[in-house]
Amino acid sequence: MASTVGDLQTKQVLYNLSIFYDNPYALPAHVDIGIGTASTNNSITPSIGGPFSTATTAVNQFNRTLSAMPSTMAQRQVTDGNASVAGSLTATDSWQQSWTYSPVTSSDELRRLRALYQYAWGNIGPGDFIEAYPLVQKAQNINFDAVASTPANLYCPNVGFTSPAPDKDLMTQLTNARNTFSSALTNSKKFNEAANKLELAAKAAAAEAKKNPGDPNKKADADKAEQDAANARVLAKGAAAALDTADKSLSTALAAYNSARVTACKQVDMQIHVPDERFLQPPSCVVCWGEGNDKYRLFRKGDRARLSLNPRLRSLHGGWLLTERDSLPEDALSLGHFGAHDLYVSAKDVGRLSDFTLFVITATEESTAAAASAGGGPSASKGGPPTNKGALYTIPGPPAGGPSILINPLGPAGTVLPQ
Repeated sequence: MASTVGDLQTKQVLYNLSIFYDNPYALPAHVDIGIGTASTNNSITPSIGGPFSTATTAVNQFNRTLSAMPSTMAQRQVTDGNASVAGSLTATDSWQQSWTYSPVTSSDELRRLRALYQYAWGNIGPGDFIEAYPLVQKAQNINFDAVASTPANLYCPNVGFTSPAPDKDLMTQLTNARNTFSSALTNSKKFNEAANKLELAAKAAAAEAKKNPGDPNKKADADKAEQDAANARVLAKGAAAALDTADKSLSTALAAYNSARVTACKQVDMQIHVPDERFLQPPSCVVCWGEGNDKYRLFRKGDRARLSLNPRLRSLHGGWLLTERDSLPEDALSLGHFGAHDLYVSAKDVGRLSDFTLFVITATEESTAAAASAGGGPSASKGGPPTNKGALYTIPGPPAGGPSILINPLGPAGTVLPQ
């Protein structure tokens, strides 16, 4: 029974390889093998017949002849009969296997299988394979609070989009307030620097006048320097007041702007789908991701560029499977006739067929896991609960455009970052 499972898996892989040899864009014909049963019936029925009884027959005859010479004859005949000897032996040995097959109909699973068969013949390279291979998704329930850093166009499930963006008047007021504040800040710094310099000059002039008490010019210079410093202090104080006023105006304009972009929901409870990292880890991954500490964090937007092929799959990129059209090596082994072709493999490459078959099985198992996790929460497939350290999930923006959001569901309430 076990050998039959391996034969079924290998034969359908070889059949698809033959199909894709002629048409790289064919749809794979694949079935998932489910529950199997086996039954056997063995019996031996012997029979034998022997001479267990004897039949005896006795015949007495008495003959008398009357003639010129009378004669008398007596005869006795005894016959013994034995039954014939017979023997027979009947044996039966019957077995039956039955399997439950499920044809592959999932579009993602068909894409995974097509990418594998195309790659095996060298029709696509590693980069194209990664782009064509759909990653297994898992459902993740998250919730977060809307905070000030939440963009105005955040989509609120079961509520709708937020209020429209602020009108042009509010935008203009905020821009003017920012410009005024920036100008006031520059003036305040300038007048403070001027006042500090004039105060130092006034102190120096006063020191000179004190050294020369009889020099009226020194006294006049000291008085003028003190007056200039006083005037500069008045200007600096005015600039500080203007800066304070500009700061308050900016706060008011910013509050008005934020008020116009308050979200329609204060708290969001939703379900998102993210790649399941358990199927991206070696040694069983088809497409792999994560090295070192990366394997303990969740997949984030932009990480797809860091995906790579399993090294064992990378070595299966064409050249190892042969057909009747190829020049066959001396150690070529016939795999049989599948589809329209006779398939061969070199003796040294037999292990590659086994590896490729296992990758095909992995691709179908991934679809089974994806279906199991579609109902919500972490994937119910093998591998245990995911590690959520540093998890950042992407919330897409509205269809009309706008930034998406990164959510850290394990962080403090309201950890929502514009992406």
